[in-house]
Amino acid sequence: MRNFTNTLVLIFALTITFSASATSNKIYEGYVVTKAGEKIEGKIRMMSPALNEVKVKFIGTDNKKRTFKSKELKSYSFEISVWNATTKTHETEMINYVNQTVERSSIAFGPKEVLLQREAAGTVNLYNHYIEQNSNVNAPIAREQFVQKDNAELILINKKNYKKVLKLMTAEYPELQAKIGTRGYGVKHIAKILKVYNNWMIENSEETVAIN
Repeated sequence: MRNFTNTLVLIFALTITFSASATSNKIYEGYVVTKAGEKIEGKIRMMSPALNEVKVKFIGTDNKKRTFKSKELKSYSFEISVWNATTKTHETEMINYVNQTVERSSIAFGPKEVLLQREAAGTVNLYNHYIEQNSNVNAPIAREQFVQKDNAELILINKKNYKKVLKLMTAEYPELQAKIGTRGYGVKHIAKILKVYNNWMIENSEETVAIN
């Protein structure tokens, strides 16, 4: 099971990377996957949380620079280095963005077909959606979270509805379902809950296959 301490460190690292006050010059090894299914290796130049959802600044292995619009890609991914406090070593984490359609664009007058950061993957996916709020000086970037089970529709999840939504989505795992809303399984722990659930679903599927 993944170390959730690492996840917190990862989120912190992304927060630093995705500084909303200026364009980032950070470049990471990664790749894009086009709508045609072509995987292109290269480097990803990070910008702001919202801009990362509508376009990808890409440097190919031939050092040629390209900009992909969100509508051109199925996904893109890049590697970052994260410190593991348990093992006292740096580990590589993959950050993944996936094409989805949302009701509200990441930027003013921008596309609704965007690339959302996928924080948890499996039977239930968790996505972060960042939105520019140019009129709000104190909070220039807003974040929404969506969950998606079995690649169905996206469901906006928040403090008001997270218990109901997650209990429905984790019904196959009643022990975990019962913990939702309790200490350590609150609204701040949605990613943790879904990673536990997704791991359980994988293990359960493997056991079922082995028995048959």
